[in-house]
Amino acid sequence: MTTKAEAVNSILRKLGKPDQANPHSVNATYQTVDGATGSSTASYAERYLDSCDLTTQTKGWYFNTEYDVELTPDGVTSKISLPTPIGDTSGTVIKIDTWGADQSKNVIIRNDGGTERLFDLDNNVFTFTSSLKVIYSYKTRFDFIPTHFADYMVAKAALELNAAFLFNPKIMTLLSQEVGRTEAIMNRTNNEQEDFNVLETQEALAIRGRSGSTSRRRGTRFP
Repeated sequence: MTTKAEAVNSILRKLGKPDQANPHSVNATYQTVDGATGSSTASYAERYLDSCDLTTQTKGWYFNTEYDVELTPDGVTSKISLPTPIGDTSGTVIKIDTWGADQSKNVIIRNDGGTERLFDLDNNVFTFTSSLKVIYSYKTRFDFIPTHFADYMVAKAALELNAAFLFNPKIMTLLSQEVGRTEAIMNRTNNEQEDFNVLETQEALAIRGRSGSTSRRRGTRFP
């Protein structure tokens, strides 16, 4: 586990700066004292880190994606609320799509009077007549992110921060190489931890003329 303060200080050290970030007195593992809204170099580093964090997590990885989840419409409104992530109940759903037998249905996340819900793009309504199987990715707390992924975010944030403010132009090549190295490790880690065999994806099965695939994560079979 990498704490937010450790990550920010790692960015600063890559740029030849001294450690400046201190852990929050209450939420020490995922917040810093100054936060990302100040004018210090540490705050700027945290803003770039937060940007890389969101961009990276939005892609969906083994640690922040839930598969084959059934969502049911509300009994009164017939609307479907966004799910609460199993891996992090405080996480926020950032990407969702239909899954399995419901894969042909088009849905997105849309604001409904201040509350984000599932929206039916095919019929342009918030209401649904039946449950849906979905796959979704969520933004988890920074201290829940696996180390190899945090390392990539730190390297990427350092590169982008240095490019924007030219703290140390001479190390741009080294920073770029570090991004490439950590990204390769991140992708390899995800491939090793991923729960699905690439030969059992919906696309691969269609090519092979088969009709079902198996989720090793949930031990279930779906069309």
